[in-house]
Parts: sequence; C-alpha cells; structure tokens
Amino acid sequence: MKNLLNEKPSPYASLCGRQKFSCDFVSDEHLRNKKVLNIGCGIGWFELFCVTKYVAVVHAVEIDEEGISTARSNVRYSNVEFSVGNALSLPFSDGLFDTIVCWEVLEHIPTNTEPLMFSEIFRMLKPSGQFYMSTPYRSILSTLLDPAWWLIGHRHYMEGQLEELAETAGLKIRRLEKKGRIWEIIGWWNLYISKWIFRRHPFYEKYMKDKAIREFCGDKDGFTNIFVHLEKPM
Repeated sequence: MKNLLNEKPSPYASLCGRQKFSCDFVSDEHLRNKKVLNIGCGIGWFELFCVTKYVAVVHAVEIDEEGISTARSNVRYSNVEFSVGNALSLPFSDGLFDTIVCWEVLEHIPTNTEPLMFSEIFRMLKPSGQFYMSTPYRSILSTLLDPAWWLIGHRHYMEGQLEELAETAGLKIRRLEKKGRIWEIIGWWNLYISKWIFRRHPFYEKYMKDKAIREFCGDKDGFTNIFVHLEKPM
C-alpha cells in the first residue's frame, strides 16, 4: 500500500499474525546451514528470522531499489545479501538453493505468468530442495471482503490452482494449510480506512495484532491465506 504517512517501517517490529505464522511454517532443518532465497523480501523481517536460525546465507530479492531500501538499511549481517530482481527471471544459477520462500508475492506478478515463476523456482532449487509460499486464499468471504480485490483485482487462489502449478513445474506438495479468519479481514479494512480516509495509523493497532496472532497460530482452519510447502524431487 502507498506510504501515505511517510512511515519508516522497521523489520525489527513485532511480527503480525501472518508473518509470525510464515516463520513458524518453515522447518528449522530447512534453514540451518542452508542457502536460502527469499523472493519479495519487503522490509527484511524474514531475513532477521533466518539469522536467528543460523542460515549459511540468505539472498533477499525485491523488484526495485525503492522496495529494498529499508531492508538494506536495517538488516546488516555478513550472511544476508540483498539484490534487485524479477520473480520471473532471477540472476541465480541452476540448483543453487536448498530452500526458497515467497510470501504473498504470487498474486502481484503479471496475470498468467504464475507457471513461469514456478518454473524459475524449480530451476534454482537443488534436488530435494524446499519451497515455502503463501498467497491469498480464494474463499467467498476473503475475496468479496478484500478491499484490494474490489479496487485493483487483487488475486486469490484455490488449492487446485496451486496443485496444478506445482505439478506442471515438477514440484511435490508436502503440506498445505489455510489460515487467517475474520480478524484478518477486519485488519484489512482497518488499514485501508485509517490510512486512506483518516491519514493515520490503524486504529487499536496492538489489539488488532494480538487478535491476528491468536487467529493464525490457533488450531482452527482459516479462509484468508493459504500456505504451501513443496519439494523438488531428487
């Protein structure tokens, strides 16, 4: 979302429900001493998490210099490398990475280029390499109540679509979870209304974050976001 408030977001801020669940979703064994790629790193919160898990190196990619500037300025570790790149054509050699992650990026690439992105991920993974991703889930509630869907056609995906993309690319799905419920949706509207109408930070921000964390980390299945763990066969 456009930075209407001239905020300076920090990757060191406490993680929200979806971000915290993303970290928990990745097995420690797929990070420790591994070469990791994060496609669409944002402000660098996942890179900080990788450092705590003793990765060998994590390469973090964003679409342009403006998008990666906050991460570059705040996350400074010898085993974290930042670069500009396009998810559909990345400047890394074949079979380089043990683990690739991609959180809430698939819905932002050009329409109908999803197979190309999955093909790139397959190319860059080592045999038995792991791929973790999340994207908005296409349920009735999460789609119709997503303000971005009405405003810009924000894409949501069904399980079958992701299964087809994985199969076509040669990746095997190992785990799939749907998370996020009504508090996630309330959080979307809170963010849009507070910033676009009132030009302020979200209302009851800490309360909303606490609700989202409990929702994402609870036992109930969700309907706003889908998380998938895939593997490249030997």
